[in-house]
Amino acid sequence: MAPSEIDDLLADLDRQNRLLARQLERREQALQLLQDIQRGNTHLQKSLLSEIEAEKEKSDRLLQNILPADAIRRLGAGESLIADAVDCATVVFADLVGFTPLSAEMTASELVQSLNTLYSAFDDAAQRAGVEKIKTIGDAYLACAGLDGQRPDHAIIAARFALEIRDFLRMAKAQGTLPWRMRIGLHSGGLTAGVIGKHKFAYDIWGDTVNVAARIQSVCAPEAVLVSEDTAALLADGFDLSDEGEVVLKGRGKRRVFRLEHRA
Repeated sequence: MAPSEIDDLLADLDRQNRLLARQLERREQALQLLQDIQRGNTHLQKSLLSEIEAEKEKSDRLLQNILPADAIRRLGAGESLIADAVDCATVVFADLVGFTPLSAEMTASELVQSLNTLYSAFDDAAQRAGVEKIKTIGDAYLACAGLDGQRPDHAIIAARFALEIRDFLRMAKAQGTLPWRMRIGLHSGGLTAGVIGKHKFAYDIWGDTVNVAARIQSVCAPEAVLVSEDTAALLADGFDLSDEGEVVLKGRGKRRVFRLEHRA
């Protein structure tokens, strides 16, 4: 092979080597870019997952303030209709005495702050007792024990709750921190419970047991707890009860009721 041909061959090989080197460099740059993107995506993915988890926890907390834990679990499992027939539970219906004239003497912020203090204390007491808060109705507070069917002592825990909120109110009024007095009525029996609504859904209870508890509350003396004969029978010897005889309940006729004083 002539020297000129050898030079041409070497020159060609050099060009091919430089071209191959540039190709390798571009591939390394592309690989580095892919690795950077992958790292960025991993970081972004972790960040998004963290944000999603935080939002889920926030949503769970909000749901826990609206619905019972069992209802949340069932909705999460795909149930679209939460409806339960409860054989026997105890309803607590508490209503403020003289709310309208007292509230008229307060500013809007004073009224809301006072009610928030009152019902937040009730919420804490309900949680301690194992009672399910259902809702506030204006100035009334509705709660129930035994909705899950797993508490045969539902009347007992409802009575403990009723006594605790009565004592809290007495103490607050004596100390001058809250101006309210309250009537509290309890009744035990069957009822229906479930979740209703689409946008602002709510857990609620229905049935004659709820109505009777409300009627008993209406004939109760201020700062007292009155229970039906059905509830008194479930309390047995664990509480101090005084027989108040028969009272006339609106739309329900005569019912025997008992004043609940304290735990025996």
